[in-house]
Amino acid sequence: MLDRRIQGLDKNCSATGFGAWGIGGATPGGTSYGDIDEDTAQATISAAFSAGMRFFDTAPVYGYGQSETRLGKALAAHRKQIILATKGGLYDYDKGADFSVASLDEGLDASLKRLATPHVDLYQLHNPTADVFSRETCLAGFLDQIKADGRASLIGVSVKSPSDAFALLKAYPFETIQLNFNMLDLRALTSGLLDHCAEKGIAVLARTPLCFGFLSLKVDENTTFAKADHRAHWPREQLALWASGAQQAQNIAARHDPITASPAARALRFCLLHKAVKSVLTGPMTPAEALENAAACAMPPLETTCLKEISQLNASRSFLSKR
Repeated sequence: MLDRRIQGLDKNCSATGFGAWGIGGATPGGTSYGDIDEDTAQATISAAFSAGMRFFDTAPVYGYGQSETRLGKALAAHRKQIILATKGGLYDYDKGADFSVASLDEGLDASLKRLATPHVDLYQLHNPTADVFSRETCLAGFLDQIKADGRASLIGVSVKSPSDAFALLKAYPFETIQLNFNMLDLRALTSGLLDHCAEKGIAVLARTPLCFGFLSLKVDENTTFAKADHRAHWPREQLALWASGAQQAQNIAARHDPITASPAARALRFCLLHKAVKSVLTGPMTPAEALENAAACAMPPLETTCLKEISQLNASRSFLSKR
């Protein structure tokens, strides 16, 4: 398993990480990937660890606490061997974000209890905009304090859009940044953000590497998604755009793949072409998916010219969501 060290941690970070939104299960209003039973969730987490995944990323809003509880249960015996990350600020999709110090403080303590650990290796603000630091004047002090009191080793930020990142990085010295990056979403690259992070030593955590499953080529615009699955609520035009783009991108990537690999493996390895990306956050919901994702980084890297051709594809047509 390829390891990439995150500055500030003694542990190596598995290049293929575990994004724990899916294993949290269903939340109201199509804000998840749907139901997943306890046994399957536990088996999926265990399979990921056994296969070499060492970075696990969650949030209290995933399954409204259930994702954290499930990770805490599955990984308690392996706590010293993993990098465990959670977030704060978003606790209920209907109520919106709350970045007040009181809310974050209470939320972090609740997360630690669910995760069955006295500290997390990485604590991230969950999709704020930069003006949160002017509204919440004690926020920077709180982030400094939770490092000082040992509840968090590193402080990061998850951004809804890469366009929010530059202002946030000016507002606070975040050590990691989590963002969307995949073959059909190159905003982090074209904006110069990835190069900036590489220069400054900021670790990038790439989420949605499979573009909600479409880059695996296992789903398309004709797939019937369960009502609780957020993809059931996207416009059909967007689903068709992703499906078309995924096929085009995979046709390009296949020409730059030194081995015969699955489309999912190509998509994950594509994200690692940029040196700023320390971990690609997959979202397995079955043990088989966890094993497939973990195996991807044991494969040789894609040819670097793949990035140029994928960039040309995105320059010719935007595949970004219109919702």
